[in-house]
Amino acid sequence: MEKTPEREDKFNFIGPLGANIAYFYALASNPIELPDIEAAKAVPAIATTTNWFTEQALKEQGFTNLQSRTDPIDNLRMLVNKEAELAVFTDVTFPGLCEEAGVAADSLRPVLQLMQTEYYIAISKATAPEIVKQWEEAFATIRENGTLESIRKKWF
Repeated sequence: MEKTPEREDKFNFIGPLGANIAYFYALASNPIELPDIEAAKAVPAIATTTNWFTEQALKEQGFTNLQSRTDPIDNLRMLVNKEAELAVFTDVTFPGLCEEAGVAADSLRPVLQLMQTEYYIAISKATAPEIVKQWEEAFATIRENGTLESIRKKWF
């Protein structure tokens, strides 16, 4: 889970596991350029994934042109079908989503960076402190012994 200021008091965070960058993506054939985030507010439609941290961040910044879908694959389809001019994905999830949707990743391009975040293991605040401590210790162990890096290399 992304660690954001809005989530800090809702979860115990273990990590970070890694980092990612969220971008506004467009069709590679679309010449759109965005000089800054404010320019994205003028785009007719931006496909976002319902309740993802990226959508939450855009809403907090006053975006009213979001086309929210619960499945990020639908956002890729909206972009490919030109139902949205932009869509928001992270560099970590983008390749897998493209593969799953049968969309060539090189048919899309990042236009503007939205944000960079770190992602963590999130544990409910209702979890007993001793269990959280066990998770923290286990995470420290896999980070120190190289297991975490092996996992990153295999999956990312």
